[in-house]
Amino acid sequence: YPNAQSKLEEASRKMPNDPQVHYLLGKVYWELDTKDKAVARFKLAGFIAPRQPLYMGSLGIAYLNTKQYKKAADALALALQMDSANADYKQAYGEARIQSDAAARSGGGPVETTDVTFKNVQQSQFKDLEAGGICEVYLKNGARQPVHQVKVTLMVDGFMNFPAEELLTSIPPGQARSVLLKGKMNQAAYDLKQDLSVLAEIQVTYFFNKRPFKETIYEPFLIKADLGSGAAAGALTP
Repeated sequence: YPNAQSKLEEASRKMPNDPQVHYLLGKVYWELDTKDKAVARFKLAGFIAPRQPLYMGSLGIAYLNTKQYKKAADALALALQMDSANADYKQAYGEARIQSDAAARSGGGPVETTDVTFKNVQQSQFKDLEAGGICEVYLKNGARQPVHQVKVTLMVDGFMNFPAEELLTSIPPGQARSVLLKGKMNQAAYDLKQDLSVLAEIQVTYFFNKRPFKETIYEPFLIKADLGSGAAAGALTP
């Protein structure tokens, strides 16, 4: 598997918009027990090819096996819309629904990342995104006590030199907050000559009952190239 990992990682760099490469890399990561990376690659494959049930079904089963039951049910429902006869998806979906309902009744964990919404990330608008934000992260505190020192960071490997970061003092019990992340794309992003699907690494850290917690999720989004617009030519200055 390590040999396959290195070959598929190289293939993903050479063919970043090929969903099958990301899917196969996800399977290798799964076998190597790097579950978060596997989920990220299945998610990216499904983002690139949303009409392929294999990718969404694999994502759903990966969510189920990592006890992310609500996300598993949502992904498997989409897979079943495209492949309603798949017995594995039906069984996994049923289990995900049962576990998701049980988790909801028990109150769930302290902080849940309920949604991540990216703006239109286009070369000609990079400067606007530095001021107006690249994405918005929605958080909910499902506990009966507040969480404190909530820090949310965003990093796009290869296309940002430094992570974007925002801090919330606290989130009261049962309440939700949104965090707008502003970030600066680097020269590699300005130099793109074609649209590119990439993974953003989002980390949420906080303190609950004086204990530190950390969650890392990966979300795909599209960087749009402005071919012939001259956007790249006026990119960054020292």
